[in-house]
Formats: sequence, structure tokens, C-alpha cells
Amino acid sequence: MAERAPAADSEAGESSDGDAPASESALPTRSYLLLIAICGCGDATYMVLAPFFPQRAEEVGLSQTANGLIFSVFMWGGLVVTPIATWLSRNTSSRLLLGTCVLLQAGLTACFALAPLLTKGWQWFAFCFTLRLLQGVIAAIYEVAVSSLIMCSVDVENVGTALGVQEAARGVGLMIGPAVGGILYAAGGFALPFLASAGALALLGGLVFLSLDDETIGDDDEREHVTFSDVLAQPAICVVTALLVALAMALSVLDPILGPFVQETFALSPGGIGLVFSAATLSYALLSPVIGWVGRRCGDFAVLTGGMLISAASFFLMGPCPWLPAGMLPTNVWLLVFAMLSVGIGSATLTCAVPCMLAICERSGFETEEVSDVISGLLSFSWSLGALVGPIYGSGLVQAFGFPEATSETGVLLLALTFAGTAVFQLYEPAPAVKRLAASFLGESPPC
Repeated sequence: MAERAPAADSEAGESSDGDAPASESALPTRSYLLLIAICGCGDATYMVLAPFFPQRAEEVGLSQTANGLIFSVFMWGGLVVTPIATWLSRNTSSRLLLGTCVLLQAGLTACFALAPLLTKGWQWFAFCFTLRLLQGVIAAIYEVAVSSLIMCSVDVENVGTALGVQEAARGVGLMIGPAVGGILYAAGGFALPFLASAGALALLGGLVFLSLDDETIGDDDEREHVTFSDVLAQPAICVVTALLVALAMALSVLDPILGPFVQETFALSPGGIGLVFSAATLSYALLSPVIGWVGRRCGDFAVLTGGMLISAASFFLMGPCPWLPAGMLPTNVWLLVFAMLSVGIGSATLTCAVPCMLAICERSGFETEEVSDVISGLLSFSWSLGALVGPIYGSGLVQAFGFPEATSETGVLLLALTFAGTAVFQLYEPAPAVKRLAASFLGESPPC
């Protein structure tokens, strides 16, 4: 018997009605690991230029604002292309789409090695801005395809764990990307990090064509599909999507503001600042697979809102909060590191959002195969939107109020979204305890 993806249960081979195997589209383990490797390598490539690119760009006359645009346009590409990515995922051979996108990403990454040939600032900006935009478009397409394939290949109750492993791989990629980029830059100059990343992606793209089989990964041109409007017509889905955007924002809001605060307050070196940043990514990567398991046992929406509360509390600790009595929380680098670890823990609960949305759709009469592409698109859209809004929101607040008050106000925003989202969600998808309380209040017999 062929090995199956680790996220699939041993019971996946039996359907609820005994007519057909539920794991008919389950991925072989090698294919599952290949998809995970693509996610990790893709995010490592996204971050590989972070240690050296801004300095080289400044040498040719680019401002910090221009540098920020080059970095952020990657997310703009993902945000705009999400509907197209969903359409391509459902209307194109998965092997052809995934393999082609990974090879295209390898080519775009290699093109960055040509940037030093441009000596004028506007040429450098136009060239790198265009490449980065195209990278974001391609990444969004293959990430939607990968998430959809994983969702369709495991039982619904195991989706959170399977996607948690995917998010863990992405977290590892985000952590090692800057380190590898710095080492390769020191060893071989500007071109080497991009050429090495391109080589790794090209290898993975070739493996997609060699090892993935459209029959194995369960392509089915005759299955029915629903639209974004069909899914978003359910208010509970809108709530979960809004919480996803908030968690993505919480993970990215510190990007432009934490470094200057740490350097000014604690006089840490660039390496020390990088370690503070990596605390959130580390806890995110370590806990993402576990969170899916916790969500199955405690309720996916409950875990998601718990993550929101943890993230909110973390932002009160960072400044620390200036509204607390003086001396209650000291301004301490270890308190900041603990807060960053907590942000990563809270953000890791976003892996519970997908099984939560799938369960809502199932109760509305949709099958997983019908909505997997749309849910993958919503996940990509929410992440891209949060990652875009976060740095802009954080920079504006710090400029107006300073770091401690800005982070505290972010905590208040997360708390408000959590309570408002929970209230709306319970109106449409009430928990059993809420149903019993409502029945008791109305004088009806409580449901069993």
C-alpha cells in the first residue's frame, strides 16, 4: 500500500456511508513533502534579500521609501491576483500550474542577480519593483494551488494539522532566509543568494513535473465549484476572514517600527534586533502544527479567538503599556522578547481558520472539494491584506503617538475585533452552551 500524507487519519480510507474511500485523493507522502518544501523554499526566497538589499539600493540613490515600496509590492501582487489564482487552480492541471509557477519564480529570482548592472537609481527601482511584483503574483498562484491540494487530500478534521505543517515550513523559511542570504552575500557577493535560491526553486519545479501525477493529486474537472460570493454570503465566514486579517496584521505591524525602538531603547546590534524579530517567527513555526490538533479538540473558532486575545495581551507588554501604573511593567528587553514569542503563539492560531470555514461551509451544504479553491483564495487574500495594512498602520501610529502607546492601541483594536467578531459569529454559528442559554431564556426545551 502506498504511503499517505502524515496528516491523513488511518480511517480516511473509509467513507461515512461505505460507498467509496474518503481518502481516494490523498497525497503520497513524497508529494505532500514536496508541497511543504515548495512553501518553505518560497518564503525563504522572499526573505533572502533582507540583510543586504536595502544597503545596496541606497548606494545607487534609492530612499528608504523606495526600498519599502520594493519590499511591499510583493504583497500587493498577491492581493490583486487572488481571484485569478483561484480560477486557475480549479481550471488548470495542478501539476502544470504548480510546476510552471515554481520554475517561473526561479527565473524571476535569478533575474535579481542582474541588478548591479544598473547604475542609476530609477533604473534599479523600476527593475526590482517589477520583478518583486511579478514574484508576488506567481507566489500567490502557487500558494493557493498548494493549500487547495492539501485541503482536498486529507479528512476535514485533519485540515488544521495539515495546514499547520505547511505554515511551520513557511515559518522556517522566513527564519532561515535572511541568515542564508547574509552568508551567501558575504561569500559570493550580490548575485550568489539569488542564484542559489533560483537553483533550489528550479529543482523543486522539476520535481513537481517528475513526481506529481494529476490522477494522484485528485484533479477532477467535473466537480462543482462555488464562488467567493457564495462563501462570503455566510456572515460567519466574513467574521473568520476579518480575524485572519487582524492576525496577519498583528504579525506584520512591527516590521517598520520595532527595529528603531529596540535600537534606541536597548542599544542592541543589528544581530540582536534580528533575534528579537525571530522570536515571533520561532514560536509561530513551532506551534503551527500543534494548534491544528488543539483546534480539533477545543473548537477551531474558540482557539482562533484565544489567539486573538493572546496577541492583544502581547501588544500591551511590548511598550510596555503607558496606561498602567508607573513601574508596574518595567521596560525590559526580556519582557519584549516574551511579548514577541506570545505574538507568534497568537498568530499561529490562524491555522484553525481554514477548518473552521470548511465546517461552516459543510453545514451549509458545500463539499470540501467545492470550496477548497475559494477558501485557499480567502486565506491568501487575508494574509496579503493584513501584511499590507500592518506596516502602514504601525508607522502612522508610532509617528503620531510613539511606540508604547501605538502598541497598546493595537492591543485595544485586537480586543475590540475579538469581542465584536465573537458576538456576530455566535448569532449565526452558536456554540452548544449558547444554544442552551438562549433556549432557557426563551422558555424552550434546550437542545440535546
